[in-house]
Amino acid sequence: MFLHISFAIVPSSVAASSSTMSLFAEVPAAPPIEVFKLTRDFQADTDPKKVSLGVGAYRTDEGKPWILPVVKKAETKLAQDVEKEVINHEYLPVLGLESFSTAATNMLLGEDSPAVKEGRCFGVQVHYKLNCLFT
Repeated sequence: MFLHISFAIVPSSVAASSSTMSLFAEVPAAPPIEVFKLTRDFQADTDPKKVSLGVGAYRTDEGKPWILPVVKKAETKLAQDVEKEVINHEYLPVLGLESFSTAATNMLLGEDSPAVKEGRCFGVQVHYKLNCLFT
């Protein structure tokens, strides 16, 4: 499990102030997250023909989540493989799943790449929330 911790340093003048005042009253609000602007614009639009292109799940005309058929199929296969103990929920090794990293490296560089053929390259699979990019 990965844990992201955010914190703010509160001036001592704020910390020593009245107990009824919020400890964070002096901390400025963060700017709005731009990725959600499209959703806010969609919600504010009154055009009856509008189409949501924003973040979130696909929706039916009734506004309920619509799961893509391919996602249902993949979830069913995953559940069956877990039940059969073909796969499990163990953490991957530190460098990730070697077969995945090797296949990704070969796809990116090409199996005929001198670096691949000479063993001068390798891939590392990282958790997506680490925002890692290696070259």
